[in-house]
Amino acid sequence: MRPRHQGPTSTVVVTAGMLRALDPHEREALLGHERAHLVLRHHLFLAAAQLAGWCHPALAAVIPHVSFAVERSADEAAAQACGDRRLAARAVGRAALASTSRRAGPDRPVLVSGGTTGPVPARVKALLAQAPARRIAPALLAMLLLCASAGASSLAGAVWLHRGVEVAQGEHPSD
Repeated sequence: MRPRHQGPTSTVVVTAGMLRALDPHEREALLGHERAHLVLRHHLFLAAAQLAGWCHPALAAVIPHVSFAVERSADEAAAQACGDRRLAARAVGRAALASTSRRAGPDRPVLVSGGTTGPVPARVKALLAQAPARRIAPALLAMLLLCASAGASSLAGAVWLHRGVEVAQGEHPSD
């Protein structure tokens, strides 16, 4: 007899290099960050952003912003779970450096530019600042406006295409 299906399994993948680079408290913060991705279903937000970018080229620019917001959300959840924003910042920074470093000699990492530029320094800086206040209404309003404008743009495009087809068929477009 097979057990009842209880939903998809959740897996966190962390490299051995990341784990070696972090002390036990930092490892727990890193795992808290990864658990937050699973619990908050960040993969769905990323998939929706990617789909929106594929459907409407103007929305492709939103993808990196959604990705950054998802990472920041997981950062804040990790900081709250471990109770130490500085520890979470250190774990994020060291994990990023570990994932972008190359070995030079016996266990001596060489810093590469990927760990010092891009979104990671901004994430660490945000964790070292005061915790943000939770404001859901502006975010919901922004999403509503974005969806409404994308929908209106798509509808206008469909009307324009329909009229173009009518003209191409020799019909008089309806007004």
